[in-house]
Amino acid sequence: MGGRTYIGAVSRDRPTDPTFVSSEELLARSTAQGARGIFVRFVLVVLGINLVIGGAVVAFDIWSSVRETRESLESSAKHALYVADRLHAAQPDLPLGAIVTRASELTGMPMALLDARGEVVTSTSPKLAGGLRVVYGSHLSPGIRYEIREDLGEVSGAWMVRPFLEGARLVVVVPHTVEDEGRVEYFTISAGVLALGEAFTLLAMLLSANWILRRPLARLVNELTSALARDVQRRQLAEQSLHAKELQLLQRARLASLGEMATGVAHELSQPLNNIGLLASRVTRRALDDQPDPAFVQDKLQKIQGQVQRASRLIDQLRAFGRPAVHNMALFPIDRPVHAVLDLLQQQLQNRGIAVKVDIPADLPQACGDEAQLEQVLINLINNARDALEDRPADPSCPAIELTAEAVRPSADAEAEVHLRVADNGPGIPSSVAERVFEPFFTTKEVGKGTGLGLSISYALVRGFGGRLELSSIPGGWTTFTLLLKTTLVSATKDALHAGADDPAG
Repeated sequence: MGGRTYIGAVSRDRPTDPTFVSSEELLARSTAQGARGIFVRFVLVVLGINLVIGGAVVAFDIWSSVRETRESLESSAKHALYVADRLHAAQPDLPLGAIVTRASELTGMPMALLDARGEVVTSTSPKLAGGLRVVYGSHLSPGIRYEIREDLGEVSGAWMVRPFLEGARLVVVVPHTVEDEGRVEYFTISAGVLALGEAFTLLAMLLSANWILRRPLARLVNELTSALARDVQRRQLAEQSLHAKELQLLQRARLASLGEMATGVAHELSQPLNNIGLLASRVTRRALDDQPDPAFVQDKLQKIQGQVQRASRLIDQLRAFGRPAVHNMALFPIDRPVHAVLDLLQQQLQNRGIAVKVDIPADLPQACGDEAQLEQVLINLINNARDALEDRPADPSCPAIELTAEAVRPSADAEAEVHLRVADNGPGIPSSVAERVFEPFFTTKEVGKGTGLGLSISYALVRGFGGRLELSSIPGGWTTFTLLLKTTLVSATKDALHAGADDPAG
């Protein structure tokens, strides 16, 4: 296996290597790491839930305490103003200063009377005048303010200003010191107790989780990891067996195609050999003349050399086609494999009266794939088109195969693709058959004339180098197989890695 180590299999290749780690050690490490990861996630979830719930409860408790404190202060201030109003109603002749002093004595709250300009007319506390500047500055407005500050002393609390007879304003202070709030504004003891309870609950949950979850998780992860290791090993063995079978099927299909081409290739080779014989005979006769023509001899020798090169190309193509396929991704002009295949098949197509039309622009971008495998795909497609044309009903039009190519950009931000089409004007393919043409061993040919592997292998080959093979057919009209090929190695390799997920060819 080339020194490869599979998970779950015991290997003794390098027992003395300090960097070597046995599969048992790997399994133990992965089990511990998996259990630790699950436990940490559980802890984080529990911590997050507790923090959210605890924070919300503490915040609500603080907000509730603040609201109750402010409602109580505002109610007391309103009560003091009510007392002042009742005193004035009971004794309307009593001076306003005396009413303010009396109301302050009855309620125990500092009060002050201000004139229309905001100046203090009378005050029950010497600190009220300074407190007014601290709390209101130069903008004295009616309403209530909460200024609970240590520097205000006895006038720290809720300040309420209200108009009071003849353009004057009455100021009432409901004392409330910072000591009443536990040195932290609006913070209650119950909130602190609640926070401690949350912390204790969280600690208890973590300790119990470590005892309840850690060991069961370790056992569970151990079982899952062991099962996964066995599945990985079985899958690797199955993939190796499947790959070997695919290579065998591919080689058989190539050899079968090679046998079908034998007659055409023999005729194709006989032409340059016959031409070489005729040219050599003419050169021989001219050489025996009394006045040999060097230009004539040179011309015929050059033609002989051209025929030799033609036969050599055919032999090289056959030799390459007969070897097992080697995946070799590269960029190449799309017309090169097309002409190479037509060199092999042109003669047998002509013998059957089939016209071949090729329309491939010279400015197309290079296609990406395995050129040798693409040649095999084209041979399969052209042979299928040839067989379909032989089965077509009587038609005055000439049987024809067209090979066309164009550059297509699927979307504005996508790279261009090369679309190579192989079309024939045969009888067409019914929709019920078209849905299955890429399935392995599916064929409509008679027994002994087809294996049902040609299109399946062609589909797999094209997907193997990142392309796609699509079919469109109109019964009684044209049937077109389209090869959609990438134009960069990066995108072709990326698509090839994901080609097997939806491969109908198996």
